Amino acid sequence: MKAKILKIAEEEGLATVVEIEGKSYEAMDCIGYGKAGVQNGDVIDINFIIGVYDDDENCESILNGNTEKLKKLICTGGWSYRAYGGDYFH
Repeated sequence: MKAKILKIAEEEGLATVVEIEGKSYEAMDCIGYGKAGVQNGDVIDINFIIGVYDDDENCESILNGNTEKLKKLICTGGWSYRAYGGDYFH
């Protein structure tokens, strides 16, 4: 997935802002790991990963629970998002 860097974090592991298909998202900055020289305005390939931090949920219920086949990210605060859809979900 292609993303334009709108605001790179001052340090790795802090919040950065990227734009994907015209929408801005705040994410944890792991962009610079091993890729020195990445700057605001650069277009890069990125991937998002699943992190389950709610004791009431598990990966199976999350991956199989999208019966409406939604494809979107909903911000739940800071760089945390509820993700629906994508290439990994059927």
